[in-house]
Amino acid sequence: MGEARLKGVNIRSREQRPRLAYPHRRHALKGQYIGNDFMTASDWIALATLIAGVIGGVFVWWQWRIGNKTKRAEFISQIIEKLRFDPEIPKIMYLLDYDQQWYDANFHGGSKIEEKIDKLFSYLTYICYMRKHKNISNREFCILDYEIRRVCQNKQGQAYLWNLYHFSRKMETQCSFHDLIEYLRNKVLSAEQKERFDSKDNGDYPKFLNF
Repeated sequence: MGEARLKGVNIRSREQRPRLAYPHRRHALKGQYIGNDFMTASDWIALATLIAGVIGGVFVWWQWRIGNKTKRAEFISQIIEKLRFDPEIPKIMYLLDYDQQWYDANFHGGSKIEEKIDKLFSYLTYICYMRKHKNISNREFCILDYEIRRVCQNKQGQAYLWNLYHFSRKMETQCSFHDLIEYLRNKVLSAEQKERFDSKDNGDYPKFLNF
């Protein structure tokens, strides 16, 4: 009697036991699983859209990179053409290459040589500016490094930049050839030479400006 009652209880408890819901069984043919999560059709569409967006972004970046390289190559080509085929600039480079006298008390004040020197220095300063801001690579900069170093190693070129450097500091402004001067100070001069260049009482260079 006790056993029948016990069995009856067990039978009723099995019948009354709640059934677990497995909704994924009803949708097994409509999607797939990723881990424990169910992927619906809209989820797959969203994933495909994300992948397409990433691929599109990479393609745009690649196109930008190629275009940027092309622009840099065109810029380098234009600068080289100016430095080597301009009717005036090669003549000024010869003055620097052979250490001819050009910087003296008559230089400042609108002389013809001042205009030509400033034209050359402006181009070189712009190249140094582009390198400083990484708009051209070190490999591309090497193509123009010779002209820049010849100017920075020339004693009269150093004297001119030294005068401008200290005059602009006195006026509390930035020299027009600031990036060329910074290249001279940090890449060409030794530590001792840089210290002397930074001194306005340097006896190595003639003083032609008021500072």
